Amino acid sequence: MAKEGSQLPNAPGDSDAASSGKARDIDLRNLDLFFTPKATTQAVGQAVEQAGSVPPQLPQLRGADPACPPPAAPENVCREAQVVEHVGHILNAGELHGDTELPEALRGIPGMGELHRLLLGVRGLAASLSTGDLEYICRERGFVAGSLKAFQSNLRHLTWQASRIAEGEYHHRVNFMGDFSVAFNKMTEQLNSTISSLTSLSEKYKDLSYHDPLTGYYNRFGFSRHAAGVIESGGCSPQSTIIMCDIDHFKKVNDTYGHQAGDAVLKAFAARIKSLLRSQELCCRYGGEEFLLFLPGTPLETGWFIANRLRAAVEAMLIHFEDQDLKITSSFGICAVAPPPDGMAPDAYLEAAIHAVDENLYKAKTGGRNRVVAPEDFTPPVRPARRESDPAQNTPEPRDALPNAPSTPDTPDIPDMSDASAAPPPAALPAALSDTLPDTLPNADDAARPSPIQNASGVNKDAPFAGIKSMF
Repeated sequence: MAKEGSQLPNAPGDSDAASSGKARDIDLRNLDLFFTPKATTQAVGQAVEQAGSVPPQLPQLRGADPACPPPAAPENVCREAQVVEHVGHILNAGELHGDTELPEALRGIPGMGELHRLLLGVRGLAASLSTGDLEYICRERGFVAGSLKAFQSNLRHLTWQASRIAEGEYHHRVNFMGDFSVAFNKMTEQLNSTISSLTSLSEKYKDLSYHDPLTGYYNRFGFSRHAAGVIESGGCSPQSTIIMCDIDHFKKVNDTYGHQAGDAVLKAFAARIKSLLRSQELCCRYGGEEFLLFLPGTPLETGWFIANRLRAAVEAMLIHFEDQDLKITSSFGICAVAPPPDGMAPDAYLEAAIHAVDENLYKAKTGGRNRVVAPEDFTPPVRPARRESDPAQNTPEPRDALPNAPSTPDTPDIPDMSDASAAPPPAALPAALSDTLPDTLPNADDAARPSPIQNASGVNKDAPFAGIKSMF
């Protein structure tokens, strides 16, 4: 008999090994692997079969006769191998193919059912996270399952934050996902900065597209958009006034002094008009030297006095350009704007009102210029109605005065110039205005200065009417 630990007899039937007289050596150092959790019953049986006999180190596997076939492995070894094989199958198999039931042989092991369910739950949750499915419900507990659930919850919250960022809420930040949080927060900050810059730039170009660059007034597109919005929102109720004005003989300014002088006249005219209106009233450069003014909530009676006040202020204005002092006059047409009838679009109603006020301006131009023309059925009142104060200024208006009205009679009220051959004397004013005349005339030297701009008949338009007290 061979010594224990050196050589073992050949296995029966191994004729080649017997004929050669060589004994098979077994590395007993590897036999301890058979009792680790990685071993299986089949592996143990194969090792014993290859050895040809049961090694002395495995007395529990030795039979009574070394020549007999080795006995089967103990039951506990087989069960442990089945557990390892089952766990490995759940964790490593690409697909379970419906094989999710606990094998019958393992059901008697205490705790095996709970372990089986935990493995299936962890596997399902991990698989759903890998595909981006955040709706999987895992009911198992424990460290691994809990960690995966926390990751799933973080991804859900991150998905919600991304949706809010898509809606423009760029203040969201992440602080629960380590390095990813740093990258995500940097992205949102950069996105917020970029969007802010683009928004500011967009607003700038939008504002430029709505405004005339020379005067700062709305252009035709911007005016139509905003005025139609006021009409649609009911801002013209119960009545509003729309005014169209035109600089008289403006072409003569360009032809005589050049287009730069014409630009200076346009800017000075627009600034003077704007200074006499409230902040909520819309001003538009309608085209060339024509301007549109929309006075929401201002009745036509008040609009009549405002237009006359603007006309007088423009005529009293002295425009300095290089070494020249220029004086101009302007003509005005006005009409009322009420809420549009049912079924009529605000922009269509606005266009109709502009057409009507343009006709009144045409009458003012053909009727002698430097005048205000209202609809034919309009009777000018004696005194203007009071208007509410500008909310931006939050100051009460003086009695019988309009916003920004001068406290002294320094703005002359030029009478109707239908007869351009001669200037009518103050006595030609209506009797209803007689109480507005001053007892003494102020110094009219400045107003008597010759003007380079004359009317169509060649009569100087700068007649000394500064002594007439303004009724505003």
